[in-house]
Amino acid sequence: MCVLLPVANRIEPYILGVPFLLFWIAVWMILSSVILLIVYKLDPANEGSEVE
Repeated sequence: MCVLLPVANRIEPYILGVPFLLFWIAVWMILSSVILLIVYKLDPANEGSEVE
């Protein structure tokens, strides 16, 4: 990934009004949170424990 960073680190193309690299980072932050939530819910060690 670090090898391709200079290729992706450009102002254009814009996706949803932000540069591609910023969009890519934001999408992966959201996706990683969703993936971690799914793993937490599916983990049998967490059954019966409710977080309030």
